[in-house]
Amino acid sequence: MEEEKYGANPNADKKGLAIAALVLGILAIVVCGCGAFIFAPISIILAIVSLATHRGAKPAAIIGLVLSVISILVIVLISTAYREPIEDFSKFMNNSEQYVEMYKATGEVPEEFQKYKDPKYDDVWKGNNMKSFDEFYAYLIESVDPSRQQAPSGTTVSLFSDAFTDMNFIQAQAAV
Repeated sequence: MEEEKYGANPNADKKGLAIAALVLGILAIVVCGCGAFIFAPISIILAIVSLATHRGAKPAAIIGLVLSVISILVIVLISTAYREPIEDFSKFMNNSEQYVEMYKATGEVPEEFQKYKDPKYDDVWKGNNMKSFDEFYAYLIESVDPSRQQAPSGTTVSLFSDAFTDMNFIQAQAAV
């Protein structure tokens, strides 16, 4: 009797895993950042289980799987393409107090950041209302300088993040 109700596959009416895979796949694409590393693997697992057990909503499972794989590939490609600027500005953020002191003492950009003075980055600075990397670096120093901050303590990361995200490093990569 139950076989008549479900046909040959009793899992055919079970669509929850496929739908969950689809929703998580969409979230992985939308956030396409750290959240994608959480949502995408779960979506992939749910989609594979749904497809392997021949559950319903096969298109939803496939779409969730594809979206999750794409989101991971996008993150890997972006991480690879922008590895150097990300590492440099992470280094700046982690050692901001030292860089502020050095800049106050000399007024110069440290040697490890001189490469951003290259003309191939000029469009990045101009596109973000900065004349040069020197101006951007001074802006970063001002953003993280504890003696200039009016914000509560512990907001250095937030101020740095605002300064860093204001810049369009995709333009820099295109210029390369």
